[in-house]
Amino acid sequence: MKRKTDQRVEIILYVFIAVVFFLTTVGTGFASERNIRSISIPQRDEDVTMNPGESRQFTHDHLLAFRADEVVLEVNGEDQFISVELDNMENDPEVELEVHTQLTLTLDDNAQEGAEYDVVILFRYSAGDEQTVKQEPYTITVPGFEAVFAANPIRGQIPFEVRFEDRSTGANIRNWFWEFGDGQTSQDQNPNHTYRQHGYYDVSLMVTKGDGEQDTKTRWEYIAAVDPDLDELSYEDPDDLPNFLTLPESNGFADHYYNVRFTPPYPRYQIMEARIGLFDLFGNNGTPDMKVIVWESGEQLGEAGFPGEALDSVIVPYEELHFGNVEPAFNTVDLSHMEIINYGPLDFHIGVEIVADAETDTLAVYVDDGEYVNVSRSLFWSDDEEIWFRMDDEDPSYETPFNFAIHAVVTFMDDVTVLNPSEVPNAILLNPAYPNPFNNSTTVHFDIPIGLPFTSALFDEKGRWIHNIETGFGTGSGSWVLNSVNFPSGTYILRLTTPMETKSTQLIYLR
Repeated sequence: MKRKTDQRVEIILYVFIAVVFFLTTVGTGFASERNIRSISIPQRDEDVTMNPGESRQFTHDHLLAFRADEVVLEVNGEDQFISVELDNMENDPEVELEVHTQLTLTLDDNAQEGAEYDVVILFRYSAGDEQTVKQEPYTITVPGFEAVFAANPIRGQIPFEVRFEDRSTGANIRNWFWEFGDGQTSQDQNPNHTYRQHGYYDVSLMVTKGDGEQDTKTRWEYIAAVDPDLDELSYEDPDDLPNFLTLPESNGFADHYYNVRFTPPYPRYQIMEARIGLFDLFGNNGTPDMKVIVWESGEQLGEAGFPGEALDSVIVPYEELHFGNVEPAFNTVDLSHMEIINYGPLDFHIGVEIVADAETDTLAVYVDDGEYVNVSRSLFWSDDEEIWFRMDDEDPSYETPFNFAIHAVVTFMDDVTVLNPSEVPNAILLNPAYPNPFNNSTTVHFDIPIGLPFTSALFDEKGRWIHNIETGFGTGSGSWVLNSVNFPSGTYILRLTTPMETKSTQLIYLR
């Protein structure tokens, strides 16, 4: 009995193993077949903006369960204004079952401006008796009638040629009239224009439809045609100004001043202009004037890098200001009449103050996201604390660091008088530091022509300014002893800059 029982157990075990093997094999086959048939490039919902009468070409890729010979396209949904034509279908030789389908989508001239249509393009692939259907949804937005344009490039040295492109939306636009801000005009749809004098130019485009309806777009100080002798300094990304801060009472503080600290690459320069991006705070906050102030760079509570003595200021009346909305509008303020020429220390500050005639007056200054450069260059004044706050992430008043859209335009002066020519070294020399690497101190020897303006400063390995070492006029040979500081270990750059040239040496600090 025991032997028969063992045999029955063995038979049952064999049957169980066979069943498991069979099911596993079949299941694997089914799973493999199902995986093959379910392979598909993810469906894309195309968000498309099209003008009436416009055609756009698209390419869609699909993986099929067979090699297709042909495809038929259809439109499902609100298709009364939308048509689709097949351009071609190609099989990918490297991915046997992948097809690339190119098609042209056309919006009828009679499509309604401002409307939105949701449609689905059906792809019916076939090869003999095998057929399959793929689909791709589209959301098509028909913009309203609006004058829109762009230019490339928008900044350059004179003579400066700019290519303007009409991007206006709406049907049946027949005429274009451009004003380039320098007294010249054009009626071409996409003109080229050359600016020959230094300036920041407002550009306008007026478009006219067949029925006479018109719309105008103006972009303030959109084109910067710059004298080659002028340099514009800024500490934010001009293409990334997503936000703004207001004067006064920004974030609960009575902030009546904003400023940015500037460090030109070498001394002997004159401050010529300030450029400030202003936002239109919905047009219901009074009519304030704007005061622009130039400060020397000084100290606050023993720390350098804050506004010191005010050098001069100018008030710009409200009537002369222009404001942005969706995009920034810069205001250029002439500072050349101040005749501020810097012979020695490099830093200076340009600030903005509101000149209010009512309690509700505000100014809004554009800021970037604070990730473009060292954010400690932007500061705001708190009447409550009576101190300047840096606009960085160490300040708990703001969750995000910012840089104000305040630019400085300077001209560098090359008429430097060198004293005692007989004692001038043959060249500017900046010797390697010794010891290097170091953890307590290191020494850097240099030779600077007597009387030649210079500055020496320390930067991190990403080129961000840390602090100035010395600024003044050359005295021949000398040396700097750099003691250990409260900076993290790492690589730093000591940069010696004069109107003649710039030289650098690398320092490796080990704590």
